[in-house]
Amino acid sequence: MRMGMAYVFPGQGSQHPGMVSDVLKREKDSRLVFDIASDIAGADILRLCDNADHDLIKRTDYCQICVAAVSLAWLQLLRREGFRAEAVAGHSLGEYCAACAAGCFEVEEALRLIWARGQAMLECALSSPGSMLAIVGMSMEETFRLVRDLSDDYFIHLANHNSLTQTVVAGEEKGLEVLEKKVRRGGARSVRLKVKGAFHTPAFTRAKEAVEERLGNMVIKDPSITFFSGYGGTEVRDAAEVAHSLASGIDSPVLWWEVQRRLMEIGSDPQVEVGPGKVLCNMAIRDYPNLRVCHASDLVGSTG
Repeated sequence: MRMGMAYVFPGQGSQHPGMVSDVLKREKDSRLVFDIASDIAGADILRLCDNADHDLIKRTDYCQICVAAVSLAWLQLLRREGFRAEAVAGHSLGEYCAACAAGCFEVEEALRLIWARGQAMLECALSSPGSMLAIVGMSMEETFRLVRDLSDDYFIHLANHNSLTQTVVAGEEKGLEVLEKKVRRGGARSVRLKVKGAFHTPAFTRAKEAVEERLGNMVIKDPSITFFSGYGGTEVRDAAEVAHSLASGIDSPVLWWEVQRRLMEIGSDPQVEVGPGKVLCNMAIRDYPNLRVCHASDLVGSTG
């Protein structure tokens, strides 16, 4: 039995210059999202998303609100066109957009929270230098064994479990260099991510605490639809669980493959990516080739 449509929201790393399609620039429902984001950030977010220098939109605070604005703009158009998901999930930053889609808070509240999150994470990234390494062709168990063996000598942690054959490790440069060599000897491939910071590790605990405090001052509603969290890879059912997952996910690994597995178990179909690009859907069909996937633009008639 198929449950129905699921929305998945991408995170930091999905950004790219020109990620705003013509329909997002044209429709008042989507433009309003960019106006709100611009007021919050004190910058022209639509312009940044449309044609900013790539280095600028990689900066954590701008990157997060830009990706979220694109995602929430698509969400508003889907709502206007009458599309409704029966389940939602988001990868890291995307989980905040998923919470919005689940009715836990409104678009403006989501953007204010995401801007605060981005600023807090930028501070951590600047004070604790580090990087991230994607490992392709090796199971999480194998990767974890390598990380565990290195963790006595280096600051290094598992950061994302993205798919059956892709994990991401974050930490200090020296530790990642040693890990790269071990990965190659093991016959797998590694790719450096273009980020400055050991995201989803204890290096970001101060950011987690800042977001936790902000969430404590917000009115959060229970999810109105099925909502899976990358923190734990399980369903969150009430407002307290939502707040805990959103904050705790900042300095803990993203268990995205576990989320994807749960979406498959409940029969979610199709899976719709709501945000820049199709990163999550492309990962999903590598593990589940028969899964139907599409982008929000396919549903609202855009070619963007």
